[in-house]
Amino acid sequence: MRVTRNYLGVLPAGQGDGLDESINQPNRIETITLGTGLVMIRYQLDLIGWLQFEQIIQSLAKAEFGFTESWGGYSDLGRDAYSAINLVHRNGATLNGPVLFQAKHVEGANAAGADSDDAILAAVGKECTSIQSRLTKKLWPVPPRTYILITNAPLNSDARAAIKKKINAVLPSCEVISWGANDVCDLLDNHPNVRIAFPQVLTYRDLTFLLNNRAQLCSCRGGF
Repeated sequence: MRVTRNYLGVLPAGQGDGLDESINQPNRIETITLGTGLVMIRYQLDLIGWLQFEQIIQSLAKAEFGFTESWGGYSDLGRDAYSAINLVHRNGATLNGPVLFQAKHVEGANAAGADSDDAILAAVGKECTSIQSRLTKKLWPVPPRTYILITNAPLNSDARAAIKKKINAVLPSCEVISWGANDVCDLLDNHPNVRIAFPQVLTYRDLTFLLNNRAQLCSCRGGF
């Protein structure tokens, strides 16, 4: 089965760069063959925009750590979610506060042939420039001690190391954590209430499960 779609996506390396909240590349028509060459992720993170991705991350931060503030938007000072105090994970681990969550959405990051490493690293580099400006202007009363960057792009060990190096260049004493596409999917696995709240990311598996549950519930009650 072949699918043709027109969208703003990540082009192969060397064919564009995008540095905004949603990292866009020039328009193109992509024809793909389902089942061959696709990078499959469990949830449709590429099909949402940067704002909805940001909202998902804010919800997951609250689900994982409890007390976090949802910032986001265009005047968030680089804080999509934030806690001024230490955060205790539900498994007992502690993150030293202030804790800053920064979401970066790369359009088409998991499409066939996509090379999102350059796009996400360029976005991190731009963010580091903004961080340095905030520190110089004292827009952050206390710099973060834990910085968590979350993206829908797949992250290998080299990309994680490069992200950590860039952020530590401007925040040398900060613990840097990177969550990529698989990490976000793991979190959505753990928090069904969050993923159901964002049906755009659900897959056929989830929709079938929800419909079956609905059918069983209605059957017990005597109809829809």
